Parts: sequence; C-alpha cells; structure tokens
Amino acid sequence: MALRTKLMIAASYVYLILPFLIFAGGYLKIGYAIPVVLIVGFSMIKAIREESVSDFPIIHKKDLLKIGLVGIVVFIWIILSGIGDVFYQNNDHQCRDAIFNIMVNLKWPAQHGVFVGTNSVMRALVYYNGFWFPSALVGKLLSLEAGYIFQIIWAWAGLMLMYSLLCMYRKKIEIWPMFIVIFFSGLDIIRQNIYIDSPLFSTKYLDFAINNFNYLSHVAQLGGAYNTTVPCFLTTMLVINQPRRSNIVLVWSTLILSATFPFVGIIPYVLYVIFKKEEGKSFTDKIRETCSLQNIAGGGLIGIISFLYVISNAASAYHGPNTYQTGWIPPMLLSASVQSFPVLLSQTAGALADIWNKVIWNRLGTYLIFIFFEVGIYFALLYKKYKKSAVFWITVGTLLVCPWIEIGVFCDFCLKASMPALLILVLLIIDQLGEWGKRKILNVALVVCLCIGSVTGIHWIADSIKLELQGDEQLAHTTQTILSGLNFSGNTDNFFFKYLARKREPEVLSELTVIEAIDPKDMYLVEDYCLSGIEFSVEANALVTERFQIQFDTAVERDVYFEDVGILMDNSVNYQLIVNGHEVGVMDYNHASCYIPKEYFNEEAQCITIIPNREIKMYSGDYIYFRF
Repeated sequence: MALRTKLMIAASYVYLILPFLIFAGGYLKIGYAIPVVLIVGFSMIKAIREESVSDFPIIHKKDLLKIGLVGIVVFIWIILSGIGDVFYQNNDHQCRDAIFNIMVNLKWPAQHGVFVGTNSVMRALVYYNGFWFPSALVGKLLSLEAGYIFQIIWAWAGLMLMYSLLCMYRKKIEIWPMFIVIFFSGLDIIRQNIYIDSPLFSTKYLDFAINNFNYLSHVAQLGGAYNTTVPCFLTTMLVINQPRRSNIVLVWSTLILSATFPFVGIIPYVLYVIFKKEEGKSFTDKIRETCSLQNIAGGGLIGIISFLYVISNAASAYHGPNTYQTGWIPPMLLSASVQSFPVLLSQTAGALADIWNKVIWNRLGTYLIFIFFEVGIYFALLYKKYKKSAVFWITVGTLLVCPWIEIGVFCDFCLKASMPALLILVLLIIDQLGEWGKRKILNVALVVCLCIGSVTGIHWIADSIKLELQGDEQLAHTTQTILSGLNFSGNTDNFFFKYLARKREPEVLSELTVIEAIDPKDMYLVEDYCLSGIEFSVEANALVTERFQIQFDTAVERDVYFEDVGILMDNSVNYQLIVNGHEVGVMDYNHASCYIPKEYFNEEAQCITIIPNREIKMYSGDYIYFRF
C-alpha cells in the first residue's frame, strides 16, 4: 500500500519538475544549466525519498475496471478538447499549436525576427509553456507529428496522476467524482439569459465574460488553456493532500513555468499547509521544516529562474481593458467619483447616473450576479457542513477576490488564478455528496446545480463535434503573428536573455538554402484570399542581391492579393515581384499591397520571384514574411 502511494507521489513530482529540467538544459548557458539541473534533480529525488503518505486505497480486481474506465473517459476528454491536433480546435488551440511549432522548429531559446508595426525586431517566445517542453523535445528528436502524439500521452498521464491523487484524497477508488471534476461549471445557462435576449436553452457560447468577470467550466479550461489546466490540477491535488512542509515550496514553484496565474491563486492553500495547526509543533518548528534543502535550493532555483523568464513577457505589465482597473471596490468607486467630479459640478444628475451605470451597476452589480451564479449557490449549499473549515473560507475568499484583479490583455487573472480554488470547491462538493445519507435536501440541490452547470461543458463538446463534422477551421497563426503579439512574446533586452539564456549567434548563409518551409496551416491568411492546399518554400542567397523565390506545388485557382512582403533584417528595402515571368509591380518598405491576377499563375512553373533593390544580409533563422 505504501509503495503504491510512493509511486504516485514520485510520478507526480517527476511530471511537474521534468519540464523545468528540460527548459533549464535547453535555454540556460551551459555554465548555469549543468549545476541547475543537478541541484534541482537532487532536490526532486530527496523530496520523493522523504515523502511518506500511506493512505492510498488498496486496489482490488474490481478497481482495475474502474481505473480503466476513467482512463478511457479521460482520453476521450483530451481528444475532444483538441489536444494533439486530431480533433476540432478553437482559436486558443491555434495559438497554442503555433507556440508548440515554434518550440519544435526553432533552436532554443526560441527567438525570431518579426515585424512589430513597421519595424523589424528580435522577439523571444515568452510564455508559461512548461507543459510543452517534454513534447517539444520529442518533436525535435523525432518529428512534429510525434510531438503532437506525445502531447496527448503527456496530458493523459497528468490527468490520470491527478485522478490517482483524487482517490488518495477520497481514500477509495471511485468513478463518479471524476465526472464531477470534468463537467463542473457555474450556472452559466441561467447567467447568460440575464444578459442576452435568448431562449433559456440557447445554443450560443455559454462560457462568456461579463465586465471581464469569468470562471470557465473545466471542459472549456482543458479545451483552451490545457497547458495550464493539467499541471494546475495535478499540483492542486498534491497540495490538498498536504505534502510534507519540506517539499511544499518545491511543488509550488513548478507552477511558475507551466501555470503562472494558478501559481498566485494557490498561495493561500500553500500557506495553510505550512502554518496549519499541528499538535506539538510551534511556529518556529514549522518554519524550520519549510526551510529544507529541496525547498530552498530546488524550489528557489525553479522559482527564481522561471520568474525571470516569464516576467519578460510583454503582457505582464498590461492591466486589462476596463476603464476602472483598480483591484478593489472602494478605490474603484473613489476613482470613478474623482474622474466624474468636473461633470458633477455642472451636471449633477448626469454624473450620478454615470457613476451608477458604469460603476455601481455595470461593475458591482454584474459582479454580484456573476458570483451568485458561478460559485455563490455552491457556497450557500456547502456552508452548513464547512462553516468551520479553513479550506472552505480560503476558497470563498479567493473566488470573491480574483475577479477584481486584472493582469494581462484579457481577464487572464480571473480565469486562471481561480483554477486551484475552483478545483478545491469541486472537492468540497464531492465530499458533501459522498455523505449522501446526511443532509439529503442539500445534496439533491447540489446535484440539481451540478446538472444545470454541466450544460456548459456538454454544449461546448457538442459544438466542437458539430464544427468538426462541418470541417470548420480557425484562422491559423504563424511565428510572425505569435511573436509580434502581446501575449506570447517579449523582447530580448532583459535580465534573463542578457545574462542567463544561451546566446544565439547568427550564422551567415554561404549558399542557396531553404530558410523556412511553410504549409497552409502555418500561414496567416486573410479568409477571402486563402490559398487553400498550396505549399511553398522560400529560398535566399547569403547576400540577397539577385532574388529569392516562392515555389508553389499546386495550381492557383484564384486571384492573389499580397498585403506585404518583407525580410526581417532590413525593412527599408523595396521588392520587385515577378510571377512566372510577369512583372507585377513593386512592394515598398511601407508594405504597399499588390494585386496579382490568377492568370499569371496559369503556367507550368508556379513561381513568384522577389528581387530586393539592394544588398541584404540573410542569417540562418531570419524570417522571410509573406501575408496574403
């Protein structure tokens, strides 16, 4: 029994720490990488050896069938969510696929020249991308397709480890709690009908934000930010099972690289594990236990290095799109009053109405409705059982505060920092339902709420199946669109890339070489001019004084509209376009558009030749960028 528990704990530690070890080995300078990998690896082994949980239930023969069934359900959940690119993927997945492609195709640390406005700059991939490092390594060693397959395997392993810790938490092997975990959601279908004039059982998307407040269903979480969801779920289950204080910081620190916002959201629970009441142990004893070698050395290195990496993300200093971005209600009301004061002097009634509409109702009013339907009903039904539980009140406090903190371009903090607390809320619900004979009326009410909430996840899956059958695809993203955006990249003039990361010295090409092969899925295409089914490659000389070409493998059956063409080492160059021998025109450095009739392509040689007006040095890894 103890051995099985040890294996589950050991596997969970390896699962969470391995991405950082790969990251450190691939991104850090060799002089830093070797000691960091050795110290963190030693800390992981020491933590596993010291962990001594022994209450994992004994597995009987009938339990093997239960575990197998859960494994199949989890696998189906993963496939339907779009992980591994074998089923319909929403726009979130298209972004994440592009990130994964960058991690597989570019040398580490992943950097590339991109257009930001009209300027060409070097940008690095900076994101909480820890989940992808094992799969990206497989992709580099084998193929991109193998990397996608391993994504499925890696996600399945993480969720099954989470399920094993759920069984440990419940002290029995059960199936039904996992279904509650999967389909948990707030009562979105009711909340939607308050804000959208639609029938009660609308077919519209249910997981929408109101005033930047949003808690996603677990189905939507995995169907969108799966790279955050899987490590967050596993870490939360480790923390709720209360590991030794000597290991808690090591476990917690792994979330920075894989799930940065949940790293913040789980802090109250980590503090609870460290300082919970324990007979015979003083405050000093608890601090002494926490200050272990694995926490300070291993957790410290993981935390500091990961923090220096993710803090260079361009969106980290952005605090949301709302007019009133203050994190708390009183300052928000004061801010609104001060901003409206000049109007108040001249148009008192109008200013008061503005404050009421924009602040008291538009923000505070929608907040109260949001909280009531997302988590408030569950809090009310659980209150009687857990009113003296510290974990319950930590969960209540966390989920009440999260919506008011805005970090990132969208409601990222609210969506993701809340994930540990939402999962723990589910565990409290499971515990309540596990005592079915007690408080039957409350349990029936809980089941009714869970059934209403499950409509969100069921609708999400049904909609994905419908779109898959219709063959719908979201707009694909490229290296250019990902690294030029605010959410997924950062500049390289920061501490991590200046002093810790490996330097990528550009290598001048000495002969005609394929710079980057691009297939249609990897191109950013305007829908009206989509060149579906066309594959092409870009070729360039070391000194591009003559030409470089795009070779099409299939015929072009429609007119082509070039929005811009550029070499991202020098954006002050004009380009002459020649299509199968026809001089089309000149694209200048301001990215003027160019129209090419389809007749120009109706020749055997499908070739676009681009001639720059002066010499340009091309380096390996430089990006020749085309947009249609």
